[in-house]
Amino acid sequence: VARSHFAGIQGVEVVQGLVEEIDGADCLIWPGNSHGIAASGLDAALVRFLGPSVLEHVSACINSEFGEGGASAGNAWLQKIEEPHGGSNAGSAFGTSYRRLPSHIVYTVVFPRSRDGPRLALIA
Repeated sequence: VARSHFAGIQGVEVVQGLVEEIDGADCLIWPGNSHGIAASGLDAALVRFLGPSVLEHVSACINSEFGEGGASAGNAWLQKIEEPHGGSNAGSAFGTSYRRLPSHIVYTVVFPRSRDGPRLALIA
């Protein structure tokens, strides 16, 4: 879907692969939950790769803007990665040479809050 959405946009390349193998991307799309908490294997891999402060900042933004109920599906944040070497990718990643980490993430809420579930089910 992303490939077709961004097709024809100059300077945009959609890359699919293992997070640990990404090299030189300017931005990562992070599909997440409505509270910004690590709840999946992808979340765990991204925290290892980028460092825990990235997700902690997203969680704080969600809590500040939406409170304990969390953000609804469809919300997204562009976030600069302040400490790009906070994860396990510092210096040498997974036995490989240094990789340039992305400077930004877009955290996108794709998993709805529990109270959105019935409404979203009716739309489908």
